[in-house]
Amino acid sequence: MQPLHILSLNLDIPTHRNEIGAFRSRVAEAVGFEQTLFHNHKDGAADKYHYRYPLIQYKVQGGKAMIVGLGAGAQALRNLIDPGKMLFADSLPVAGWKESSEQAGIIDQLKTYSIWQWLPLNQENYQRWLENEDPDFRTDLLERILAAHLLAFCEGIGYTVPRPRGLHVSIESIGEPRAAKLHDFKVLSFDARFQCNLQIPNHVGIGRASSHGFGSLVGVRATAGVRAQEPVFARKSDDDEHAS
Repeated sequence: MQPLHILSLNLDIPTHRNEIGAFRSRVAEAVGFEQTLFHNHKDGAADKYHYRYPLIQYKVQGGKAMIVGLGAGAQALRNLIDPGKMLFADSLPVAGWKESSEQAGIIDQLKTYSIWQWLPLNQENYQRWLENEDPDFRTDLLERILAAHLLAFCEGIGYTVPRPRGLHVSIESIGEPRAAKLHDFKVLSFDARFQCNLQIPNHVGIGRASSHGFGSLVGVRATAGVRAQEPVFARKSDDDEHAS
């Protein structure tokens, strides 16, 4: 386990979920394109990227824009807040912010999370998904992808998963895939519930486009379930096996 500096910055800017990309561009312009943590583009070029876990993530909360910074991203946000004028980057109105230090890392027990609007499928994996409708195959595929996304989070915050202990991930249920839009492309998003032996702060984004608000995690105590709908498929428990 290691401490993780987190800063959640709420801006007084009405924003819709599908406007996050435009808001992200507005922030990048306000802070200066040389600050690549805010946009992950190399040298300000639209087609060159730093392929790394985003330490600054853009979200919407209560119809207003929010930026979450982790580690170096949290410090980058803090450096640009003017408490006296309640402005961010000298121009964006601040509604408030919360700063904390939370623990992240491998733990001794499994913890249950819900993940919202997760984007696990790249072009290759999407094809594999389409070609095999077997629920166990699809769950196994998503578990491997989820494990990779969680390891990317660990690497991004500078945490090394201890060996031979390792990371253990088990998906319990997955909701109906829903269409989403990312950079003018249609993608499939998933709401799921899973267990893993990793402590992760609430509302941290995991997976593709986590900088755009996709793949937010919440501990199950803070949520009623997977979008309050029946799962499309779920892992069988031992009780299920005995009952069959």
